[in-house]
Amino acid sequence: MSVIVPNLSEWIAREHGGLNYYLTQFLTAHGSFGYFLHKIKKRETPSCFHCNADVDTVDHTLRQCPTWEKDRTQMRINLRLAEDENLTLETVVKRILQDCVHWYAFSQFAAKVIKEKEDEERR
Repeated sequence: MSVIVPNLSEWIAREHGGLNYYLTQFLTAHGSFGYFLHKIKKRETPSCFHCNADVDTVDHTLRQCPTWEKDRTQMRINLRLAEDENLTLETVVKRILQDCVHWYAFSQFAAKVIKEKEDEERR
């Protein structure tokens, strides 16, 4: 969970937000991301199930995949991220550590994405 290490003190001291399966999958990049599945030899290629991009990573899912555009936009609004603010996992972690509203917004996004990716992986 390298995205947490720079914010470890805040992570430990937070009084809101519990980890769940979906957040853990997203934060560790060990979910149903093409790159990870290819790395552990569960897929022949690291491509994206949803848009056929060459490589499906957390970054691709969070920032680029058109499948998640509507959800991504809503998450940005809920996290109060400006349009010109760089959407990275590091930025998201800093924001979710601020309060439970931001935590919930990202938790909802992560759950929806991971569930849909797992459904697609099973097909």
